[in-house]
Amino acid sequence: MLLRKIRRSIALQLVCISILMFIVLNISKVNAGVFATMKVNILCSAKDISNPTDSILSINANQPDSTGVVFTVVEEIPQFPGGDDARVKFLSENIIYPEKARENQIQGTAYITFVVNQDGSIVDVRSLASPDRSLEEEAIRVVKLMPKWIPGKQRGKPVRVQFSMPIKFTLVNDEDIFNRPIRKR
Repeated sequence: MLLRKIRRSIALQLVCISILMFIVLNISKVNAGVFATMKVNILCSAKDISNPTDSILSINANQPDSTGVVFTVVEEIPQFPGGDDARVKFLSENIIYPEKARENQIQGTAYITFVVNQDGSIVDVRSLASPDRSLEEEAIRVVKLMPKWIPGKQRGKPVRVQFSMPIKFTLVNDEDIFNRPIRKR
């Protein structure tokens, strides 16, 4: 008798959870549809579109210069010339561990975001999070030194892309993570 009650209770809980998940998923789809519609309407009202069947993607991908859109997701992401290994090498050769952070044994990851323009240049460099102001400033300085990237593409055309990356600062005794003596500016 007790086993039947437990089974019924579990079955009822599963049914309730299934119903709740169905409701949540459908509400999120409706909200996403409303948001997409609002975004299309805003773009359509801001620009004269001769063909009403134009979609938001065709507006963004075919006219990146005129709209100034910055993509966060693209078909081809921007790349540092030479790939990720070259980017890590560039960072390791150019980062100077801040004296203040070294003296206070401050370590951690600075999260930097920037925009890679259609020509590969880096603009709008800023910090999302950092354990210390000096590490943040050093990470921003080094990102601004980077050469032009290979730009991201959407539908085969170069577009502006928001790119974020972590830069980890680690001390090992009196040397940085790359086993180099700490350089001073």
